[in-house]
Order: sequence, then structure tokens, then C-alpha cells
Amino acid sequence: MAATSQPFDPSNVPKEWRIALQALKVEEIRRVKASSETKSAAILGLAFDNDDGHTRLTRGKNFVLVGGSQDTHAVMQETAIKVNERLDKRGTRLEDIPIPELRKVFREVSESISQKR
Repeated sequence: MAATSQPFDPSNVPKEWRIALQALKVEEIRRVKASSETKSAAILGLAFDNDDGHTRLTRGKNFVLVGGSQDTHAVMQETAIKVNERLDKRGTRLEDIPIPELRKVFREVSESISQKR
């Protein structure tokens, strides 16, 4: 005996199930919408010039810096901190700044650090 497939008829579903399914749909829509609206960004600094055997790791509010010699790691720290300070002065979050503008901020910070050294 072959099974016959019938089109889905929502009126055959008990009312309690329809209400529960509708609530799940609404919650799913809210969850997807919230996750798509939430932006996140981070600065990742990696350096490989470490000869002294130390493992260096620095974490900040939106950055992680890994590796490097003592001097290199210090420059990465200073850069990440100053970039964040400049963004704070502008009232801009890392998540919201356009990439070309962020490059400009990094360039300015890098130039100001290299002038000091």
C-alpha cells in the first residue's frame, strides 16, 4: 500500500500548537535580526621576531596582541592603545569605522610613534 502525500493544511493543527509555532517564529526572527545587527571588531597584532623565548600576550577591550620581542610587543601595545584613544576622541567605535578611515588612523598613530623613537 503506497503512502499518499497530502498538502499541509494548517487548519488541521491544534490551536495550541499554532500559537506555540507562531511564538517560535517570532522569537527566531528576533534572534536572527539581533545577531545580524550586532557588529563586533577586534585588532589582532602578531609578531614573530622573538628570540628570547618569552611568550607575550596582551588583551584589551577590543584587541589581542601575540608574540614579538619586548620592543616589538611594546610598539604593538602602544599602537593599539593610541588607536583606541583616537577612536574614543572621535566618538567612533572600532565596529563602526570604515576600513579606509581606520587605515588612516593606524597610519597617523604609526607615524607619531616612529617620530618618538
